[in-house]
Amino acid sequence: MLAVNLMDPVAIQDDDDGQLTEAELSREVCLKLCETDTMWILDMPSIAVMNDSDEALDIVTRSSRYQQVTGSHLSQSVGLRQ
Repeated sequence: MLAVNLMDPVAIQDDDDGQLTEAELSREVCLKLCETDTMWILDMPSIAVMNDSDEALDIVTRSSRYQQVTGSHLSQSVGLRQ
């Protein structure tokens, strides 16, 4: 049985022309798949504001403006007309 560690760069080097011999084709191969730890590249916690808070009007205004700006940018970049 052939065991190959794919994390080992030496094990995955391709020194020949890519053609397998008959002996290589008939050899049993065992693959062991396992999970790795999840890595997060971006973590943005959500922020919620009550509608009756002092900040609500400012946030709604900023969100509306953001949607207008990104919506028009998106439609221009994909060729849509508003």
